[in-house]
Amino acid sequence: MQHLFENHPDSLVATRYQKIEPIVSLVNMENLESRDSMFTLSKPTDCQIYCTGEMDIDMAAYPKKYCFQPDDIELYIQTPKGYRYDFIFPWNDATKKLDTISYSTQGAEYFGRYDKSQKCYNASILIPWSTLHTDSVNHPASFKFNIAIADNDDNIRQKAKKVWADYQDPRDKTPLLGMLQLVDTVISINTKNTVFSPRTIGVTLVNNSIDTTQNGNAQIENIVFGDHIKKEDLSGNYKVKWNDKGLLFSVNVNDDRMGRINLKEVPKQPHFQDFGWIEDAKGKKVWTMTAYFSKHAGGALKNQLADTVIKLKAGKYKLHYQTDESHSWNSWDAPPPHTAFYGIVVYQFIKP
Repeated sequence: MQHLFENHPDSLVATRYQKIEPIVSLVNMENLESRDSMFTLSKPTDCQIYCTGEMDIDMAAYPKKYCFQPDDIELYIQTPKGYRYDFIFPWNDATKKLDTISYSTQGAEYFGRYDKSQKCYNASILIPWSTLHTDSVNHPASFKFNIAIADNDDNIRQKAKKVWADYQDPRDKTPLLGMLQLVDTVISINTKNTVFSPRTIGVTLVNNSIDTTQNGNAQIENIVFGDHIKKEDLSGNYKVKWNDKGLLFSVNVNDDRMGRINLKEVPKQPHFQDFGWIEDAKGKKVWTMTAYFSKHAGGALKNQLADTVIKLKAGKYKLHYQTDESHSWNSWDAPPPHTAFYGIVVYQFIKP
């Protein structure tokens, strides 16, 4: 294995491994080939794994930030002092029930219910003032703000996303163009005369009462990801109240199908045509290359690299690698990866 790096330095493999022999490797195989190799560890060992492979084309072409993400509601708040807080509320089955969930995350409280008859989510989200490190209830102020809703239909990836203000995904740390204004009296908003830009919708918060652009609800309409999204497939609105405890958001999302991600099953789904894995002496998989933990390896988008460290107990193991009928070492049907090898290599972990 060492000679592969001598004439082909590999920027995707740490240099500390490029001059030593691996514990075991299976590399540069031909089309439609399957190999395995036994190896034994005399003691518990931290193993550095590098594995290149060919991801399913439909997964490779999909923006990775939307893969393995369930239906969710996202709130983005920036305080007058400039501190920004990004709150992500995924629909995960935390309560072991099919239609309701509740949990605490990032200092916020979330309760959600999916109404099967109406095909919509109803969510309540409380964000305490202490979480925002502010005392705005005593000092009415304006907060930069945005809200997003995302839709997953296949339990693998989000297919669409909408936001309230702007046309960019705020999860990419884009500037927040929306505004929450806390005041002490009820104010009706006339969007034609608002001081905000045309791409920004103003919302006025008052003591447990709100009057905005449509029946007290602000519409979430701007598509930032996905095409031809029907209202019943993904649309939503929200309103906000505030008191001495914090901000309380009521969010309604029309969605004709619940989209979960099973966090226990995700790492077991390869989504690969060429990939490697490791089995213990009983034939149980202890590691496999998956789309969830891979990154682009250069060249075609379907070229992916797993770069991870796992701890294996002392004992016997079997390393496996398989290829399909195309796109393998020196038989590429698309630009090859930027690696000195194609396959799987296992080293004894070396601290940087």
